Amino acid sequence: MKTSNLLLFALLMGLAQGCSKKEESSSETVGNTQAIVNPLLPGVPNGTGTSPADSTSGTVPFTPVSRQMMENYIASHPLNNPTNYRISMNLKNAGENHYAGEIRLSYEDNGRTYTGIFNAPEGKNESYPSRGENLDVGKYKSQYNYWFRLGSQTVFQGQFQDSYGAVVLIIDSAINLGDAQGLGQVSGSLWFKNFAYSFAPQSTTRNCWFIYMGPYDCRSTTVITKSQLEPSDGYRKLGTFSGVVAAQVFQ
Repeated sequence: MKTSNLLLFALLMGLAQGCSKKEESSSETVGNTQAIVNPLLPGVPNGTGTSPADSTSGTVPFTPVSRQMMENYIASHPLNNPTNYRISMNLKNAGENHYAGEIRLSYEDNGRTYTGIFNAPEGKNESYPSRGENLDVGKYKSQYNYWFRLGSQTVFQGQFQDSYGAVVLIIDSAINLGDAQGLGQVSGSLWFKNFAYSFAPQSTTRNCWFIYMGPYDCRSTTVITKSQLEPSDGYRKLGTFSGVVAAQVFQ
């Protein structure tokens, strides 16, 4: 009887351990939004395709959703006869595949060139004196800017800001040219959210995606959680682009 009890106990323990391991394995694969390596870096194939003849840099034409949406984005002055919309991107791996850098959006109107410059700094958030609001210490300033898997797609989301608001860069299509030189191309869209008008000073210690309330809060739940590609919390789609040479954008 004692031997039978021992055998029964060992069998039950084995089943329990098996169930435990299965649950651990399942939890690791659900909701995995860890930053991954840029799929268009040399030696990492990601589909097939051909190169547009004019895709030679990180600057390409930008197609606004509408003139009205551009005026909503600009806010400070009306448009007359805008032309030559361009977008350029210059991003750098700031650590663990989080990308810092700059987005420039320009257009010409009335004989002048207007350029919006949006940044995500390098480095990590440092501690600062506060009244219990010293949050996100040690996180990358470009914390939410990385490539990740969303369903069957490899995509990129990144937040950048200037003095007037924030933009979210989305890359939802990537083509590798198969030459092992990282000369793949990307296309995607740009979304914007202007800050509310305010006389309050902007933070010098935190970017707007780390601000939890007030006129300079630009946080987007879906960007933070990587639960869907489109940014939430009031962001609007400004326009699209294509044919960007990835090797000249992601350094």
